[in-house]
Amino acid sequence: MDIRDSDLEGLCRKAAEDYRRVDESYHGDSRDCRNLSSLKLCRKCFELYGPIQLEDRQMVEQTCFCDIPKSEEPWVVDGRFVKDFNQEYELCYCCGVAAMTSGSRYSSFYCEECKQRIRKVNELVRRCLMPYGRHSIMNGVSIKGESAEDSKAVAAFAAGVNEMNDRIDVVRTHRARIARKQAERFQLGLDEPIIALILRSHGVDLNELKREAFFELIALVFGRTTDEARRFYEEVYGQ
Repeated sequence: MDIRDSDLEGLCRKAAEDYRRVDESYHGDSRDCRNLSSLKLCRKCFELYGPIQLEDRQMVEQTCFCDIPKSEEPWVVDGRFVKDFNQEYELCYCCGVAAMTSGSRYSSFYCEECKQRIRKVNELVRRCLMPYGRHSIMNGVSIKGESAEDSKAVAAFAAGVNEMNDRIDVVRTHRARIARKQAERFQLGLDEPIIALILRSHGVDLNELKREAFFELIALVFGRTTDEARRFYEEVYGQ
């Protein structure tokens, strides 16, 4: 069926309204849904890739991690800086079913609902076991300017950054696993856009789906089973 551009815009606007209705943490618009209707999930690195439209309506290509090591490279299009790295959207590192805007060193790894659960555990153990994002400041790792000449302070900062990066690798490992699991659970075809997975996830108990993924992340971080992680969390918070 041939869908005209104006028809697609209307469909995406309706999808955005439906999305907001079932997920209060979603603050996007029809452009986001239009882009999510173009992006696909790579089955090797489990990142999103495909053509997207920026806020200035310029069409660009978001690439997955298989194409270029983009995590450290600025995203430049026709000589113009676009983002800190080539990623306008990515899936939540915890649940794997929420899509979030990204591309900044300060972008969050998690949707709002998952972030609240993760913050509870980090605060309980008084450590950032599950990093909130890429930048060290987001995870409580920093060094004051006046300490830049202090070798002990610099060594402590370097050790903190190394530990943070190791923990980021752990949550990225979980995100690849959970993205694969959600793609299989909701039967996302290789040629289907990621919005198909997102909307199908709203046909089940989304809260329980995210809780289950959260417990799997906790299990990986603490080296426990998912059931043990669930019991631990519910004993502490009763929910």
